[in-house]
Amino acid sequence: MQSRWRTREGAEISLAPLLDVIFCLLFFFVVATSLRQEREVLKVSLPRTSQGTRQAEESPPLTVTITRENKILLHEKEITGAALSAELKEYCKENPAQGSRVLIQADGEANVQTLLEVSDACSEAGIKKAVMPTRPKTPEEEGD
Repeated sequence: MQSRWRTREGAEISLAPLLDVIFCLLFFFVVATSLRQEREVLKVSLPRTSQGTRQAEESPPLTVTITRENKILLHEKEITGAALSAELKEYCKENPAQGSRVLIQADGEANVQTLLEVSDACSEAGIKKAVMPTRPKTPEEEGD
């Protein structure tokens, strides 16, 4: 007597789609990790505030960084305060649509004087909006 159910001899599971998915995930994580490492090249510890500010979805094209050692960097190149004003003016002339915004990433332990120097350079160059991101305070810092 034959059974109704036949067993498939030679039935195989194809591993090609599984390998495709694994390689896609691997590629994604490699790219994501390399982008994350690129942002961590400059060791800037953002100051903390009670609420913190998020960077806009569309971040400003021009970034000025103030390091812990009070060095001013424009696009990761060290620059003096006086030269910064001239560079910002030139950038605003070349990019009138985007030149009115700047992102200032200042380390939490940088001098206020250096921050004011950068702020003055932005004002002199005609920058209308300067954004300075912060991190939210931790629960331990809230009590201070």
